[in-house]
Amino acid sequence: MDPRRLALIRSGGAGDGRITVGSGYLIAPRLVLTARHVLEDRDTGTLWPTINVRVGHHRECETTRVAAELLWSHPDGLDVALLRIDREIDLSGSVRWGRPAGTAPLAYEGLGYPWAAKGETRAPEHMRGVLPVLSGGKDRYVLDQGPAPAPRSDGGNAWGGASGAAIFCDGHLVGVVTEEDLAYGARRLIALPVFSFAGDKGFINHVEEETDRPPELSAIGVSLPKAGPAAERTPAERELEKLLAPLFPYPSTRVDHARALARELGYESEGYKPTAADLVALLMTHPRALASLGEAVASGAQGKEVRAALNHLFARARTFDCGALPRLNRSSQHRLVGSTVAVR
Repeated sequence: MDPRRLALIRSGGAGDGRITVGSGYLIAPRLVLTARHVLEDRDTGTLWPTINVRVGHHRECETTRVAAELLWSHPDGLDVALLRIDREIDLSGSVRWGRPAGTAPLAYEGLGYPWAAKGETRAPEHMRGVLPVLSGGKDRYVLDQGPAPAPRSDGGNAWGGASGAAIFCDGHLVGVVTEEDLAYGARRLIALPVFSFAGDKGFINHVEEETDRPPELSAIGVSLPKAGPAAERTPAERELEKLLAPLFPYPSTRVDHARALARELGYESEGYKPTAADLVALLMTHPRALASLGEAVASGAQGKEVRAALNHLFARARTFDCGALPRLNRSSQHRLVGSTVAVR
C-alpha cells in the first residue's frame, strides 16, 4: 500500500450544493480505482456530471487535484469503477494484485476518508483489521475493523466516504470497500474482491494500456508463525517450550501434531516441520490452539509420564496468555488418565 496513491473523490455538479464523497486508489498514472456508487447521485442513481479527485497523502507528498471522468464500470453491475484523470501522476513502483488463499484470517489495511474522521476537511484514516476468509459470500469480503468508530446516532454511516478504498493483504490489492455492515455497529465493512472483476476484458484492456501488463493475481496466504531469536523469547514462551517437550518423545510426533493443528487453523501445512519453538509461536498466536493441541494429544495419551505432563501443562498454561483451555474437572482428568496412544 502506497499512501501517495490515496485518492479523495468528490462527485457533484447538480447546482444544489450536494456532493458524494468517496475514496480511491491510483493504480496507474491516469487510472483511479473506486466504487461506482461514489460517482452517483444517491437520490436518482444517475452519474454526477462532475468528478474531482485529490491524489496523495499529506504526510507523504504534495497532493494533486485533478478532474476525472468515468472510464469503465463492471458490465454486470458490480460496485466498482475506473476513473481516468485529466493528467498523469507518475509514481515509482507498481500495484501488486492478490487473492486470499487458504482459510486462515488475513491481516489487512487500507486508506480512506470516512465521515467519522472528518474535521474541517476530510482526514485520511488508516483502516486495518482482519479479513476472515470463510465469512462473507459470493463477491463479498468481510472486513472486521481494528480501530472502529461508534455508530452514528442519526442513522447515517460512520464509514461513509470510505467506499472505494483499496484493501491490501501482504502488500497486494485484494478488494475495494463498498459497504458498511450496520448490524455490526460500525465494526465491519464489506469489500468487493479483486478477483470478481479483474478478469473482465474491459478492465484488463484499460490496465494493460496504462501499465503494459494485465492485472495478474497472486495467491495470498497467512505465513505460519515462526519463533524469533532465542534471546527475544518471553519467559512464558520459554516455559511453554519446556512443558511441551515431554509430550513428544520423538520430533516426528511433534511435527505430526503441529501439522494437523496448523491445518485445523486454516494454514497450508504441506512441508511444515516446526521446531519446538516454532510450535510455541503457533500456540501463542491463536487463542484456542493450545486447547486443540492438548485435546488431540489427550485423545491418545499413553504412559504415566505423558499423562502427567498434560495435566501439568494445562495447570501451568492458565497463567499464560494462550486463550481458553480445557478445565481439568473430574471427567476430563479421567479422560486423560484412561486414554492411550501409539507413540511413533
